[in-house]
Amino acid sequence: MSVYAQDVETRDLAFYSQRDGISNYNIHKIIQDNKKFMWIATQDGLNRFDGRIFTIYNKGLEKKKELFSNDIRDLIYDEGRQIVWAICNLGGINGIDVITGEVKYAIPFNNDHLSESWRIAAKRLNDYIYIATSGGLEIFNVRTAAFEDGKIHGTKNLNLLQKDIRTVEVDKNGNVWCGILDVGLVIYNPTRNSIIKTIPYFSITQVSDNSTFWPLSGTITNENTYYLGTKNGLYKLTFDRTYSHVAQQIYFNKRSPSYKQEINYILSKGNSSLYLCANNLTVYNHLTNKSIELQPRKTSDRKLLADLTVCYEDSNKNIWVGCKQGLAVLKNLKSPFFPIINSRLFNDKLSHLYAVQPLNDKQTLVGVKSGLLLVNGDSYVKQLTQGNRVQNVFCIKRGEFVISGKDELKLFAHGKVNMLANVYREFVPYRHWELNSAVGIGDSMLIVGSENNEGVLIWNYKKHSIQRLEDDEANEQSRLFSNNINSIFLNGKEHPVILSDFGLTEFYPGDMKTKRVTFQNQQLGNKIGVLMDMTETADYYWINAYGEGLLKTDKNFNLLKIYTLKQGLGNSGLYKVFNFKDSLLLLTSNYGLSIFDIKSETFTRYYDTDGLQDNTFEEACGAVYKNKYYAGGVNGFVIVDPKFLAVQNTPPLLYIEGVKIQTADNIIDSSNLEMQTLNIPSSASQTNVYFTVVDYVSPFNIKYEYQINKKNNPWIDIGSQNFISLTGLKPGDYDIHIRACNTNNVWSATKTIKLIFLPKWYETVLFKVAVFSLFTSLLFGAYRYRLNQLKEKEEVRKNIARDLHDDIGSTLNSVKIFAHLAETSAEQHMYFSLIKDSIKQASLSLRDMIWILDNSDDAFEFLIQRLQAFINPVADASKINVEFKIDNLIRSQALSKTEKRNLLFIVKEVVTNSIKYADCSKIVISFSMNGTVKEINIRDNGNGFDLSAVPKGNGLRNIKLRANQIKYSCFIHSQLNQGTETVLISRVIIDQKRKSFAKALMKSLFRWK
Repeated sequence: MSVYAQDVETRDLAFYSQRDGISNYNIHKIIQDNKKFMWIATQDGLNRFDGRIFTIYNKGLEKKKELFSNDIRDLIYDEGRQIVWAICNLGGINGIDVITGEVKYAIPFNNDHLSESWRIAAKRLNDYIYIATSGGLEIFNVRTAAFEDGKIHGTKNLNLLQKDIRTVEVDKNGNVWCGILDVGLVIYNPTRNSIIKTIPYFSITQVSDNSTFWPLSGTITNENTYYLGTKNGLYKLTFDRTYSHVAQQIYFNKRSPSYKQEINYILSKGNSSLYLCANNLTVYNHLTNKSIELQPRKTSDRKLLADLTVCYEDSNKNIWVGCKQGLAVLKNLKSPFFPIINSRLFNDKLSHLYAVQPLNDKQTLVGVKSGLLLVNGDSYVKQLTQGNRVQNVFCIKRGEFVISGKDELKLFAHGKVNMLANVYREFVPYRHWELNSAVGIGDSMLIVGSENNEGVLIWNYKKHSIQRLEDDEANEQSRLFSNNINSIFLNGKEHPVILSDFGLTEFYPGDMKTKRVTFQNQQLGNKIGVLMDMTETADYYWINAYGEGLLKTDKNFNLLKIYTLKQGLGNSGLYKVFNFKDSLLLLTSNYGLSIFDIKSETFTRYYDTDGLQDNTFEEACGAVYKNKYYAGGVNGFVIVDPKFLAVQNTPPLLYIEGVKIQTADNIIDSSNLEMQTLNIPSSASQTNVYFTVVDYVSPFNIKYEYQINKKNNPWIDIGSQNFISLTGLKPGDYDIHIRACNTNNVWSATKTIKLIFLPKWYETVLFKVAVFSLFTSLLFGAYRYRLNQLKEKEEVRKNIARDLHDDIGSTLNSVKIFAHLAETSAEQHMYFSLIKDSIKQASLSLRDMIWILDNSDDAFEFLIQRLQAFINPVADASKINVEFKIDNLIRSQALSKTEKRNLLFIVKEVVTNSIKYADCSKIVISFSMNGTVKEINIRDNGNGFDLSAVPKGNGLRNIKLRANQIKYSCFIHSQLNQGTETVLISRVIIDQKRKSFAKALMKSLFRWK
């Protein structure tokens, strides 16, 4: 074979170690799911990565993230089922649900023959995963989630598939290629369950020593070619439908990282290229037989990309590489930033830069606290001067630079350092000045600003003359605004603009005149300053005002606008400003770099996580060389190439990861990338909603906002915090809207989750309806009770009125008649006796009415007393024995007014009838209680009568009518010569406690006494 030349391609590198959260540095496999999450299988756990956080799955963790073993050998992504199958070295296979992020399947290895074998690699074909193990081939059915390798093991014809298999691949014909240690290649047909081809190792390597054949990786390309990676390099086998083959070894030149090295992993890229993981990463084009070594752009990173184990190309064509030291990402897009960071390589001399001045593409002069340094790219540094701090470095002319600081002014020219005054004698009076900036006019003049409030020097270095320009009241035409100089800028008219605190001076060199300008903040009403630096575009000036923001003025210095933090500026402590092709402004600050797009008037913010050397710049530490911008400060300096400042217009990929609910007893974790609705139990004390953005470019600069319920509610900015906590919300439905923006202020699509906070039992609608119903029922009951009371009282009044009219009225009318007869008749004595009896009867009836209306006597005790007072005298007069039998339980029973009246009249009527008509000698009146049933029994031993023969008069009818009015049943039993018995029984059974409660409630409602 011929020897192929190899080129080198550099890319920007991001690197993640265990300090960044990855579980282990020894990486076996890398894949990406359709949600753009990266999955990294390591020797100590599985990691899901979103660009910011590594979520770890391992043995011994909680059930949702627990795997069979720590060592994960391979990953198979089942996109249709949204499952990542993790092939553990021992124990079994786990299936992780991509949507919920939880372990959904845990299927143990069940083959006794393979119980102690190590799983090494896997490949999927349709519904089957073929697993290479140290004990042979294992087959797993993803559809049934079960192992089906029994048809291989124990079969003599397939004994080669029961050996130590190190690689497994699948070709387009559905055949499985197994690379077997010290044997060769075996091609297995699953349909026929047979080996269709065996390729011994010596026909591949052409070496007879079988210990040299150790397959490590493989891939099959579309043109029927099998590439096999071994411990001794790369091999190529071509085959046809009959699998006759030609084997050959592919050699690279001896400087190639893959020359006779262990090819740990092969990744096929398209139809022409392979990524080869060996000591380094090589891209091999098998059509042109050329290879390219991929290396990090920064020299200091190249040691990281060594001893590679695996690689993967993601959806954005970034190359993810597993190294012995961690996880590396070779970015597809070139970074605009090339940082030179202080490190041991530079003996920590770049800890703080005050000045930076490029000499060429590689070499840069920098001023530090110990003197002047010469930095060569990112490889080494040389100390040029030793002493005090170098504050500023600026160019006089090609190859000559002024070095200014705490020591005497120096000159760097053609690689050597000398005293400036030794070469330019005109600087003898000024040799101890500190200078901070300079601009050139023509081919011989420099306008130089002083650092120590001495104004400006006009230096003609060809004529060796210096003039001084200062704040001199005596020279009003050529007067500076201030002797305090921050920087000098040369505008398009070749007029130096000298920036000071709270004002600037435009200098006209032709006639040595000046124009002084100040700026007023109209909103705050104060003078603007300190003015640090400025630049010019076609129509405007742009000025950095420290603590204020970016000023935009016209060419007459009329202030047009101030851009502050509200407009997206990263920090108001601004220093240098650079203009890139009148389209972008680069602004250094106390915290990060802000890029201002002049056309769209938007800011993009960059920080150390994006590739800067640090977040803090120094005020005068900046320079321009070949459209590249140099800026430094704490921890080194950065070279910015603006042509790679591509705006990230792609919206961030935002997901709501899940919800954690804290209750008094436990934490409920509901994880689901597609969750839309979730019920929050009433016992929840705190609810946290978690979300993430999958971003591998600038993940730490993602900002989040959220909004609750209504679309017109304000958005709440929570910065980089990727969760929100909800406490104290009332029961109900809440729509939580979340969105995210990247460093270019491009917003993601809004994600929404509906949280339904369930009420406690006493907050439920059912309970409220029940309470309302109960309250309504009580009110209605109270209303009915009150209405019945009123009706009862009205009925009592009517009855009393009727009684008064019928009884007392008729009695009085009889008295009237008897009185008239007494006046006119001779038998006055008889009529007076009748009048006396009538008045006595009227008096008794009136007393009965008064007793009925008396509220203090509303009990059976008083009814019985009333009856005894009426019956006993009458019975004694008639020589009749009356016996009262009273059950003590009935004495305290309450009586309504109607009940008092009707029972009184009924008993009086019945007893009166017995006395008048029964011709009895004894009457027994019983009052008893049977549970809640009240009973009154009136019995005499008189003549009795035949109920059927007695005409139905008013007496018996009135007794039953009165009983019915008070819901009593009235039974009259009588037989001739057997006496008469009248029984009154209450029909309504009323629970005393409920009656008392109802009565108390009614009294409370209506304030009855």
